[in-house]
Amino acid sequence: MSDHIKPLESVRAAHEEEYYLRQNQALIAKMRDRLAKEAAALALEERSGVHDPQLLSWLAELGVTADHVPILHLVPLIQVAWADGTLQDEERVMLEKAAAEAGVTPDSPAHAVLTVLLNERPKVEFYDAALMYVRTLVAAMSDADAHNARENLLSLARQVAKASGGLFGLFPSVGDAERSALQKIAAQLEARPAASGLAQNI
Repeated sequence: MSDHIKPLESVRAAHEEEYYLRQNQALIAKMRDRLAKEAAALALEERSGVHDPQLLSWLAELGVTADHVPILHLVPLIQVAWADGTLQDEERVMLEKAAAEAGVTPDSPAHAVLTVLLNERPKVEFYDAALMYVRTLVAAMSDADAHNARENLLSLARQVAKASGGLFGLFPSVGDAERSALQKIAAQLEARPAASGLAQNI
């Protein structure tokens, strides 16, 4: 009887060893992922000057890195451009121009990030986090500067919205999707970022 039990015990022991090995590998992978996101959040803080751990963690969770920082303030414009599900050539040209005016050169990591955002429609969560980032920057400004920053961003967003209506806005027409995106962005820019529960306040 014992001769039959020992092989079974060996098989069971091997399966248990394999199980615990997989568990350990999963824990190690999870720890590496957490450390990578913490490092990304720290790099974001250093690059952006924003000192909000919750916001930075949220951005890092979404895959935002320090390379995104130079173009994060353009994300609301990208949101408007993608509002109808398609990014038009005229909208792309305007966004590329806005990035160039912000100092983003074609050979920079930030431009590579921009290219991805113009080729693949971002997720809603990314738009929300980027808008919260912009709100945080604006909230740190003086009232006059904050007002000007909001007006400039909304003006650019409206231009992008009109760009799809004709050749560079020759026959401007803002569709319902673009109008809805503009209204959301305007409302959020006027709001003050809360100290906690950032994701819930969008």
